[in-house]
Amino acid sequence: MMTQAEKFRRVSERLDTYTDQVIELQRQMVSRVALGPEVGGVGEADKAAFLTKVLKSWGLEVRDYPAPDNRVPGGSAPTWWPTCPAKGRKRSGS
Repeated sequence: MMTQAEKFRRVSERLDTYTDQVIELQRQMVSRVALGPEVGGVGEADKAAFLTKVLKSWGLEVRDYPAPDNRVPGGSAPTWWPTCPAKGRKRSGS
């Protein structure tokens, strides 16, 4: 059985291989303005839509829980919860 320290080391080593992808993701994120209506912005919908697409491309499930906000276009602020789909387990109702 692998120790917590060994798991952490392996994950850290793997993450180190993604430097270029992380830098590009950061560039993409900061290029999308996310200012609230109180300072003249339209909210974070564009940034949230981009990040949702990225997370789904990684195989994550993204559940949307829009928060009512009549100050932004569309009338709601994006709020979501990404999760890793269960593998090898039966889901309830399956």
